[in-house]
Amino acid sequence: GGAIERRCQIILDIVDQVRAKTDPGFAIGIKINADRVSSRPYFADFAKKARERVDVPIMLTGGIKTRSEAVNLIAGGDVDLVGLARTMVLDHALPSNWLGAHPTDPEPPTFVSPPPGGITAWYTMRLTALAEDREQFFSPTLAEAVSQYESRDAERDTAWNTKFRQ
Repeated sequence: GGAIERRCQIILDIVDQVRAKTDPGFAIGIKINADRVSSRPYFADFAKKARERVDVPIMLTGGIKTRSEAVNLIAGGDVDLVGLARTMVLDHALPSNWLGAHPTDPEPPTFVSPPPGGITAWYTMRLTALAEDREQFFSPTLAEAVSQYESRDAERDTAWNTKFRQ
């Protein structure tokens, strides 16, 4: 809490420390969440306001699902880069696809009445399948993905507590 300068101090200190240990051209990114999701893409209004106040590259991540959204955001000048987290999970060759002669947008899955955190669990488990080179075998229902996610996290909790318990 308190003054904005006080709340930002830890971030500025970390950037200074990282900058002191890296080459001058090394990019340092800071993730800042806005307090409200404003529209599709998420936080676009926040990025526009940030652009008016800072003179650094701005990257917007969240809710960007189509090539036209990404292109329009950058062409509009409010952002310099876009993050495509969930969109990339659906098509890991997306940059090549979008730069190709016939770009297409990935088709996001639809979930009926997902439980809280269920969609995040599904995407997380798909990302895990990509990382483990078993994307072709990934086809769980939403409930199965949630179960896998919760099971994996329970195993991680056990391992963490075993290693770091006081």
